[in-house]
Amino acid sequence: MTGNNNIPTFEEGELNNFIYLLENTRFSDGNNAAWAWWLETSDSSNSSHALDADGHYLQVYFNNVSDKNVNGVRPAIEVSKTNIEY
Repeated sequence: MTGNNNIPTFEEGELNNFIYLLENTRFSDGNNAAWAWWLETSDSSNSSHALDADGHYLQVYFNNVSDKNVNGVRPAIEVSKTNIEY
């Protein structure tokens, strides 16, 4: 997701250097109802949980997938790392 093998740490602020991951959340647009968006990764120990990127606490954490009121789906495209300038 970020190229950082230490994420998720499940600690508030872990996305401070990865703000681009919070596009299409209330973090970047106050008119957006979604505070977070779902990732593809599910919790191997609890099938009702999946990771989400949270724009309120700037962290990645497991949340109940039935919590549809605060999470949205982030439109994504795949971009080769060779096409990204750092």
